[in-house]
Amino acid sequence: MGFKGIDEANAKGSAGVKMTQAVEKSFDTSKETVEETAKSAAEVVDKTMSKTAKKVKESVSDKESAAEL
Repeated sequence: MGFKGIDEANAKGSAGVKMTQAVEKSFDTSKETVEETAKSAAEVVDKTMSKTAKKVKESVSDKESAAEL
């Protein structure tokens, strides 16, 4: 019975742990990136909707003013 097999198993186990940690870190980084991207997209949509609403109000107001004349 040799100890070489035990050492190899421990090494593979350690590599498995390192791989799991790397995958978890990568997943966390990806999750943060997606969350930040979603936040940025929501801000852009909000600004666009606000500008559009303002333009519509101005357009309606202009038409009402013209109709009163």
